[in-house]
Amino acid sequence: MRISMIRLAVAALIALGIAAIPSASQAATGSVRLKIVKASFIVGVSGGQGVLLLSANPWADLEKIVSKSDQKEVPITDDSTPASIKLPPGDYIVTVKGPNGTQTIDVNIAAGQRTPKHLEMGGVDYDKLAEEVSKQ
Repeated sequence: MRISMIRLAVAALIALGIAAIPSASQAATGSVRLKIVKASFIVGVSGGQGVLLLSANPWADLEKIVSKSDQKEVPITDDSTPASIKLPPGDYIVTVKGPNGTQTIDVNIAAGQRTPKHLEMGGVDYDKLAEEVSKQ
């Protein structure tokens, strides 16, 4: 019953533009950190840019975004998922790191468009998590 209530609360927060992001220690203690998702996540995009809407299950940290056209790394201001990242139109290589390793994906951003990408980063190893938390 408690898990159903938590899922319902998380769904409501996401609908309001707020996303729940438990860190490893928070998952073990049951506390949750909330992150306000930028307004561009909910409304349209302007200024000739597009938006990458990046999410991951159970979580991921954004390692880097590289433009394919010039091989330059894009500065990252928000390094955890879920993230709403404004980018100029073009092709990018996005690298994230989660509980079971690193994933790299290709992303095409179109002007005025939102580009949703969801990554499955593997399950949480609860034994390892408990061991890590007990060290703190």
